Amino acid sequence: MGETPEPLEFELDRSSTVAIYLQLADELRYRVATGAIAIGQKLPTVAQGAALWGVNLHTVRQAYTELAYDGIAEMRRGKGTFITATPAKEMAALSPGATAGVASFVDWIASHAQRSFGLDREGLAELLTVAPPAVNTEGGLCFVECSMSQSSHHASEIGRKWNVRTRGWSLEWDKEPPPGPFVSTYFHYNDIRRRWPHRMGDANFVSIHPARSLKGKVQRCRKDIKIVNICLYELSETMARSIAADVTADLLDVDCPIQYQVVPGSAKDIRIISNVLYLFPPRLWWELHPAQQAQPNVLEIEYEIAEGDMARLAHHFGWSLRTSS
Repeated sequence: MGETPEPLEFELDRSSTVAIYLQLADELRYRVATGAIAIGQKLPTVAQGAALWGVNLHTVRQAYTELAYDGIAEMRRGKGTFITATPAKEMAALSPGATAGVASFVDWIASHAQRSFGLDREGLAELLTVAPPAVNTEGGLCFVECSMSQSSHHASEIGRKWNVRTRGWSLEWDKEPPPGPFVSTYFHYNDIRRRWPHRMGDANFVSIHPARSLKGKVQRCRKDIKIVNICLYELSETMARSIAADVTADLLDVDCPIQYQVVPGSAKDIRIISNVLYLFPPRLWWELHPAQQAQPNVLEIEYEIAEGDMARLAHHFGWSLRTSS
């Protein structure tokens, strides 16, 4: 991409109550609205953005998805993310340097409410003082993911925490989810938009990250076995690189680098060596032979829904915590 344009160099407020990905999206919106970033300009890749802004890969993906949802950017598979529109009305109230704070967040919410729903500030304030009407999920809620095992895992994760019926729905199937709202991850935003564009209004996207329990599992494994290398397998190099970066960020005290490899054919053909720690994402874990899974140096990279997104879903749908009774 060459040198990074100056309009893309900015600091994010780590102490703010506004989510980092929203701050990042707002910063980019402001620069588009003021002409500092031109229509048609390509944004940094997810990896470049993570390095430039000092955030993780998921944060950049979420920010770009936010821009795409508002029609400001377009995420083109294999090519990158490009600015496609100028949200002038949405950003008219913002002043230079204000976007990192709470005041800018309030301004953005107000302008978005006016543009999308015709709500003035008084009407918005009235809505914020009462609980939102619950979205009907009595018939159950689907969690859409790339495989049945992964979708069922996240459906169970929601079901364990909230008093709601949930089930998995795999992208491996040709048919779309039943009518009504469903949940998926930002990983599959483009998949769902491409396959079921008429269902985007039903989709609710969440971010996921490697489960916090992974660090303890790795440490226990290294305590019992003399590990000289950590190897992560994936189906594509791009995904392998992203997952390796996320896992590395989660395992800061691991003194040997995480290498990644693309699966050569079938996962069952991978030869397990005793002094190597093997990490597999969920969709590959279930392809392994039970004997491979049983090896002490073979671990699944389990994922969990970000706490903030889990709470946002509950607020949106009007869920209550599941009790132990």
